[in-house]
Amino acid sequence: MLKGANNSWIIYSFIITTIVVFISENLEITGVISFFSGFRHVVILFVFFINWFLFGGRISFPIRYKSIILAIFIFIFFAYLVTQATLINYVLGIGFTFLFSAMFILGINTKTSEIDILKIFDKLLVVIIIMSIFPIIQVIFAQTTMRLVFGIFREVGAFASTMNIGAIIALSLYIITAKKKYLYIAFFFSFGIMMTIIKKTIISNVFVWFFFIFNFTSLNMRRRLLLFYSVLLMVMFFVYEADFVNNIANNYFYLERSGVEGHVRTGMYIAGFQIAVDYFPFGSGLGTFASLSSIVGGYSSLYFSYGVSNIGSNSASAVAAGHHTLLDTFWPHILGELGFIGTVLFLYLWFFPIKLALTGLSKINSSLIKGFSFYIILIIIVMTWEGFSLYTPEIPSFILLHSGLSGLCYYHLRKNLYSTLTNSL
Repeated sequence: MLKGANNSWIIYSFIITTIVVFISENLEITGVISFFSGFRHVVILFVFFINWFLFGGRISFPIRYKSIILAIFIFIFFAYLVTQATLINYVLGIGFTFLFSAMFILGINTKTSEIDILKIFDKLLVVIIIMSIFPIIQVIFAQTTMRLVFGIFREVGAFASTMNIGAIIALSLYIITAKKKYLYIAFFFSFGIMMTIIKKTIISNVFVWFFFIFNFTSLNMRRRLLLFYSVLLMVMFFVYEADFVNNIANNYFYLERSGVEGHVRTGMYIAGFQIAVDYFPFGSGLGTFASLSSIVGGYSSLYFSYGVSNIGSNSASAVAAGHHTLLDTFWPHILGELGFIGTVLFLYLWFFPIKLALTGLSKINSSLIKGFSFYIILIIIVMTWEGFSLYTPEIPSFILLHSGLSGLCYYHLRKNLYSTLTNSL
């Protein structure tokens, strides 16, 4: 039996915010309207703050989370004393980098009902289906891949990532309700992902399905789902065989031609690691390397110092033109700007919700808690993986679905597990 009354304000404010942040990216890219820098960051934080103010009003941290937050504040204070970043770039760096944590904190302190979260999940599926169905149909009739056709999404990687989140939500709802329609919806999203021929997202989708199949299905159902998914993979590979082969060949030739250090993504990782070594223990400081804040109001000198400006489209002129590859991957930004110690602290915050979610899976015999736990675990794993080749973890639309929605789910995990777990969780 689901607990709590329906709160329409929380439900629809979340759904409308999701639509706004996705559509605004497309409107800006197509030149229809221009928003101020950081518009989407402000929108998602403002909506979560209002909901917290109206339906929470107090901040309660898990003890260990509070300790790490304090440690990070001390760390970034002393890091600022030695950084080359200007105050504005440093402050923006703090805001952009730790927005996920602020959203999570507001989420776990906003009082929602179980019905609210289920309705958010359900309506999110409708929104994602509507956003995805037209480009998928267009691609089917054009008999091509989705590399150049991705609807209102900012680019094909954002389309694929959103499809993966849709699959996770659908499977979470199946765990909670046992309604087979959610399995079919999850397969629809997986079909869309395979049409993109983006290898990294296909791999993460395979992981999502395998985690679900081996933890939430009977032996008989497991065999049927494995067979169906395997056939889907093979059929899609057969249909897009030439595209897959060409894509892999192009990646190989690019790496061979550019070398490891000249490859946009591997080159950024090498530079990020070297910066962490050279600027030990604090890193180069927030707002200095491989981040949005590092190109606000200028171009970080570190890009020249470490040869990053010569890789791909990373030059100052490419950044000024608005078409660059500095933000093609996420984790070099964390490693370079925060150094080794700061990265460890960051990762603790990043993975923190998984511990309680794993406990929810193993100790609570509730389909609702298991569904919420599944969402938290898989969304964090998928976003972590995406960050190795995309800037997805710091894009506002994905922060909303990753940390914001995870925080709302985590609130119910804490509430349901409170009597059996210590407050340190």
